[in-house]
Amino acid sequence: GSNSAYKSLDAEVAADSPLVYDRLGEPSGTTLQDSSGNGRNGTYTNAPTLAQTGALAGDIDTAALFAAASSQYASVPDDAGLSITGALTLEAWVKLANLGTQRSIIEKFDAGPLAGYYLRVTAANVLEGATADGAGTTVLTGTTALVAGTWYHVAYVFDGANHWLYIDAVQEATAANTRNPTDGAGTLKIGARGNDAGTPMNGTLDEVAVYASALSQTRIAAHRNAGINTLYGIFQGYIT
Repeated sequence: GSNSAYKSLDAEVAADSPLVYDRLGEPSGTTLQDSSGNGRNGTYTNAPTLAQTGALAGDIDTAALFAAASSQYASVPDDAGLSITGALTLEAWVKLANLGTQRSIIEKFDAGPLAGYYLRVTAANVLEGATADGAGTTVLTGTTALVAGTWYHVAYVFDGANHWLYIDAVQEATAANTRNPTDGAGTLKIGARGNDAGTPMNGTLDEVAVYASALSQTRIAAHRNAGINTLYGIFQGYIT
């Protein structure tokens, strides 16, 4: 869109220089468009249902529904930029269709040898984020159980010394973590496990972004608030 609402949302994300920004708003097809300006387009696999109502209030940009039974996911080819070996942030909006099974949100994770990073929902319906450095994986697990059918803004942050999980910009968990991720050869997957496309998402994803920096809670809140306040921004755009 061209009005101030969409510019404000895009501007909040763009201000933090994402490596890849997938709005998952394609009306059809198999190409996942990267809105970061870095040209990291991807591919939808096994035909997720596109053009679903998105997470953002009043935003005409749509979302993608992934069905676990059909092993639906999206992927972005491996490149040097996505092979983050330091600070990072993983961000998405997620709405689970059911509970009780591990669901992958964002992963660039090779299991042998362990390498990369991920953000998942566990079988206990809580968030889990991790980095892996070849020797092992340091995992951070949340405590708040997600509810099916509800949109959440979720984020995992690693700064080289600590890591954090956030739900709707509220800190969910934090711990020390000095395990810098190593460069893996796998693709960046959205809605599937990094190493083998297992534990696929069963639900809707929107506004997925990956950053090679540790976003502050203030910046995470700015992104989340830009989403929930989009409708207000549209009205402001008409009267300003």
